[in-house]
Amino acid sequence: MIEGVSICEKYKISRYNFNPRLECNEQISHIKKKSGFLLVKLYPCLKNATADARKDMWQTMVKPLFNAALVLLKYEPSERQKEELEKAWRGTFKQFMMINSLTSNVLVNQMINCNIQETASFLVEQCKIQWEERKNFLELNSKKKL
Repeated sequence: MIEGVSICEKYKISRYNFNPRLECNEQISHIKKKSGFLLVKLYPCLKNATADARKDMWQTMVKPLFNAALVLLKYEPSERQKEELEKAWRGTFKQFMMINSLTSNVLVNQMINCNIQETASFLVEQCKIQWEERKNFLELNSKKKL
């Protein structure tokens, strides 16, 4: 307790998990669990889908799960945690694409066609802009696509 305010070990807002140190590990664990659940439920569709359809399903269902972790990625001090998040990013994509887990990371990054570091920087800047708009009681502009 600090000045009468209790400190939580874990805090969950909507589907995002946080801890006092704002580390990515809680969110990575949640993403893997949720992605696995989605993969099982969507498997009947995925097994007969084209590669483009599988990629679309990953972008629609799984990629948004990374948003909170991407904001944390920008400020994460641990290189290991950054690598774990990138590994989860590529791993969930490989699962949805139904490709071998040993497929080259360079090839997978080309297939995703989205740099995780650039996406994190863009997302943080968009959040800052929205915060300033809220703070100044301005109407929020529509979010730009990542």
